Amino acid sequence: MPIFWRKSSYSNENVNCVEIALAPALVQIRDTKARTSGTLRTSTRSWAALTHRLGSQTETRHTH
Repeated sequence: MPIFWRKSSYSNENVNCVEIALAPALVQIRDTKARTSGTLRTSTRSWAALTHRLGSQTETRHTH
């Protein structure tokens, strides 16, 4: 099964960022400036919790 990597639409081509690849039960994360250096893998459940938490912190920062 091929892996399809994507990065945030908020990033432009000149910005170092992370990319993610989604699978049914797994999320892989890698650094765009070191793509061949390995990946961080986590469950989709943990990824959802992390992104929810980060989104909540961002909303709080912008409203205060």
